[in-house]
This record gives sequence, structure tokens and C-alpha cells, in this order.
Amino acid sequence: MSTTTRMSSVERRAAIIDTAMRLFGERGFRGVTTRELAAAVGVSEPVLYQHFPSKRDLYTAIIETVMGSEVEMRLPVVLNEPSYDVRQVFHTLAKLAFEWHVVNANYVRLIFFAALEKHELAELAYQRHEVSFCGQLRQYVQGQIAAGHLRQANADAIMFGFLGIVSDAAKKSIFFPNACPQGNPDLSEMIDLYLDGIVVQRQ
Repeated sequence: MSTTTRMSSVERRAAIIDTAMRLFGERGFRGVTTRELAAAVGVSEPVLYQHFPSKRDLYTAIIETVMGSEVEMRLPVVLNEPSYDVRQVFHTLAKLAFEWHVVNANYVRLIFFAALEKHELAELAYQRHEVSFCGQLRQYVQGQIAAGHLRQANADAIMFGFLGIVSDAAKKSIFFPNACPQGNPDLSEMIDLYLDGIVVQRQ
């Protein structure tokens, strides 16, 4: 007697999204057919289309799933934490951003494929993630410059310099986990070295 438990509609939808991220992240969009995706989930193509009538619906659902994750929601909260000074904000953001990359490793691979293949998901992801979060981070940096906590400098240079350090460290851990034979450099130390160059030192 079979003991196989049928997935609920919500569980099946989540399984499709998770499997799509994994397969697209491994083989790119051109390397995965809807038939293969349906088979990997254990459903038929008609069932797949019941949940996602178009590929764009699936791409949007993938992005919204990542945006709804706990770590994604915590990122902007840090910028408005009144008990944090500027160094604490940058250090906390660095840890969360690194965690975001690790937790969403399949999604990170997927976005790289999308960018390289000039796929529509790349632009969707850019608008949903980069424009929104970078706008908030830029505003925070500008406020800290105006308050005299950060050096008088281009806010985007400060912002992208910080994000570059974090995202590069995170992506190395995803794509090249054995790149540093002596162990990966400590992220906190890298952020401290960066902050020493932009934080105004009080006499």
C-alpha cells in the first residue's frame, strides 16, 4: 500500500519555485525545459501551468519568494535602528548581506545566468532588489555624511565600495569555496579596514 503523501497546492507551488531556482541556477534558462522542470518536481506540465501560466509569472514568484525571506526583510530594518552607530550599522549589514548570499546561493547563481544570458529575470531582479535597497542605503549614507559621521565623499562610492567587499566575499564562498588555501579572510576585519577610511574619527 502506498504511503506517498500528496502535496497541497501551496506546497506544490513552493516546490516548483525551489526546483526552478536550483535547476536554472545549475544550467541556465536555456538549459532547462518546462517538461524537465515539471518532472523534477514530480508534476505534469499542465499542473505546472496551473500554478504559473507564463514563465514571467514563475520568474516574478521566484523574486518575491526571495524578497519575502527573513534575512531580506531584516536588511532595511538595520538602517533605522536608533541604538546603532555608523560602524555597527555597516558591520550588521555586512553580516546580513553575506548571510543573504549564502541562504540564497541558488538564486545568486540564477541571477548570474540571467545577466549573462540577457534574460528578463535579470532586469526584474535589479528593479526589485538593487533599486529598492540601494536607494535606502544611499539615503542612509547621505544622512551620515551630512551629520558628520562619514567623510565628505560621493555617497555612491561609499555604498558600492561597501557592497563590493561583501558581495565579492560572499560570491567567492559560493562559486570558489576552495579559493583561499589559508582560509577565507575575516569579513569583519575587511569591513573594519574599509570603515577606517570613511568614518570620521572623533578627537
